[in-house]
Amino acid sequence: MNNQLPTNNMTDYRSTLETAAMDFLRRNHHQHLSTDQELVNRTTDHLRKFHGVEENSAAAIAGRVHETFSAAGGHRYLDIANSNESTAVLTDPATGLTYRLPVALIFRVLIDDPGPLCPSGAH
Repeated sequence: MNNQLPTNNMTDYRSTLETAAMDFLRRNHHQHLSTDQELVNRTTDHLRKFHGVEENSAAAIAGRVHETFSAAGGHRYLDIANSNESTAVLTDPATGLTYRLPVALIFRVLIDDPGPLCPSGAH
């Protein structure tokens, strides 16, 4: 199956590929791969097979995104695709758990009355 992405806007195209690579890394990093390079190679293969990206470009994108992923700890994140204006979806790929939090609760606990969570003057 070859899902070629439109190339009419190179910035959007690159961003779409980087998002696809990051999503793949998040879904697959917990598989006990022997090296980081193995995960980069699998990400490259994913971009080639499912998005029709040429080998060198796929490898460059996979490597760049893996660096970002590793620098961020590669763990918990806000799942923007499954969140909406009233619910934030948080995902922890290391455990496979997903949390759905009402945005109103986030505001109430962290913004409106942060209590000891917020250092003095930071609110």
